[in-house]
Amino acid sequence: LTERPGYLRLWTGDWDLHDIRAKNTVVRREKHHLYSAGVKLDFSPSASGEQAGIVCYYSTNNYLKCCLIYEEGLKIKVVENRSGCQKTLGKKHAEAGPLFLKAVINKQKRDFYYSYEGKHWHHAGGTEDASFLSDEGSRDAKGHTGTMVGIFANNGGSGRKAAADFDWFRYIAY
Repeated sequence: LTERPGYLRLWTGDWDLHDIRAKNTVVRREKHHLYSAGVKLDFSPSASGEQAGIVCYYSTNNYLKCCLIYEEGLKIKVVENRSGCQKTLGKKHAEAGPLFLKAVINKQKRDFYYSYEGKHWHHAGGTEDASFLSDEGSRDAKGHTGTMVGIFANNGGSGRKAAADFDWFRYIAY
């Protein structure tokens, strides 16, 4: 908060969300079955794999993320990690500059959206069945953590430390 007043700055680290050593993650418990969670992100990735965004998180083996990532240019990418198997659910070309990301949760359905001005939203990807983000739906050992939602940043193995600035994070129950 001191490096850029009014923003939460996460520095990209060496570990992705599937690794217990990932430290560049801030989450809160999911308390509703119908809600949206959104962020305003200012991030300029320039090395392959650098990413920051929003995550619906159960464990290192089970999460959904929507991020701004550098992969031969800027992309908005939605990734499902289900029992340790990663699958891309959506990938779009992205423009430089501030980016709004939003997760819309309707029971087990999860959709991710992006916007450049916070008014006109574009679908980035999602899933009809996110039951794997729960004790009941996970095939892995039960962690009793519950489902969480929040923000993250990592460098995709580039070794670089890049600043991901989050202007705000909003959780709105319906």
